[in-house]
Amino acid sequence: MKLFCGGAGREVGRSHFVVDYNGLRFGLDAGIKVLEDRGIEYPIIQDNLKFLILSHAHMDHSGYVPALASKIPLFLTKPTLLESEHMWIDAIKVAKLNNRKPDYSVRDVKTILRRAELLDYNLWNSSHGIRFMALYAGHLLGAAMINIEIKDRTILYTGDFKYKNTELLRKADNPPDTDVLIIESTYWYQNHPDRKSQIDRIYEVVDQTLDNGGVALFPAFSLGRTQELISILVERYKNRVPIYVDGLGKKINRVYKAYYNELNDPKFISKLNSIEEVENNRKRSKITDEPAIIVSSSGMLEGGPALYYVFNLNRKSRIILTGYQVKQSNGYRLINFGKIKLNDVELKVDLPVYNFSLSAHADREDILNFIDRVQPEKIILVHSDSSEIFEEELRSELGYDARSIGVGEWLDI
Repeated sequence: MKLFCGGAGREVGRSHFVVDYNGLRFGLDAGIKVLEDRGIEYPIIQDNLKFLILSHAHMDHSGYVPALASKIPLFLTKPTLLESEHMWIDAIKVAKLNNRKPDYSVRDVKTILRRAELLDYNLWNSSHGIRFMALYAGHLLGAAMINIEIKDRTILYTGDFKYKNTELLRKADNPPDTDVLIIESTYWYQNHPDRKSQIDRIYEVVDQTLDNGGVALFPAFSLGRTQELISILVERYKNRVPIYVDGLGKKINRVYKAYYNELNDPKFISKLNSIEEVENNRKRSKITDEPAIIVSSSGMLEGGPALYYVFNLNRKSRIILTGYQVKQSNGYRLINFGKIKLNDVELKVDLPVYNFSLSAHADREDILNFIDRVQPEKIILVHSDSSEIFEEELRSELGYDARSIGVGEWLDI
């Protein structure tokens, strides 16, 4: 049996893996990678895939799925299907706005919606003699680790996972015994800051902003982070100031509302009912003069209504980032240089900027605890720019048969 890496090997982005068992091939994820110049890097696709399993809806895992899965069976959870629909349709719109031919059509997306085969957590499914089960991943609503059985061989693909509870999601399921562990190692090298202390600091900054008559702007990823921020912010500010949500996150909120029983926050429905959605420019122009909280895409300030707000907030306002910022993104520029680039022109932003960590990924402690619980025969490290270093640590210091895998490589598993 062999594993092919079509993306996210010794890199982050465009996750795609192929398992080959005696010539029978199936895929795990098919994402895209947005480059610093805003171009797109695609996964390397192998011929003759029999089916594809999608772990979750973030575009670095799902962004190329419609180009494949409109032709072959696709397995995923129902929340992931609904979230992905919004992400894929939005990607088509963005491509057209940037005068780029979309990688797939609305018709391809609709075909997937009709034909997708849905996974329930902890129930076995099968295709072409391969058995697989979705396990709760804790990374995102609907996100799944994939437990695979092929004859007498077992594989666990984590996708992206979180092994600690958050305000909105419980931690990933404890992993089963497995022969081969394909594990994300994004943050193998560090532990995240204490989450409660990060939230307390966010509250401090928001309190100061509101007391001074300003607006607290949270540029946020539409899928996952917007909903996490709603859970955190409404908890404290529900009856104090208006809390507005703008951008694609409004549509994603409806998926979270439909599947609230999978969330860790029993008050999330009432919190959603407490926010106000921004529907048009007229509303946008009216909500920046008085104290308020605004959560808006995009999380890296590469587009979306958040860019409008940055240049239209009153002078007492503050910008609060809570997500990873790709180098050369506007979010990265803002944190490091106090500037944003629009239409190839750098503009100075004269507002205080704060950056906090609310990561939905496993950190070093999570990853090592997860590996220790599984005790796998073989470990394949993926989704990391520095997995070769982690490989050496796992092999020389902990005695595991660990391998990092590069894009375009095959490994015997």
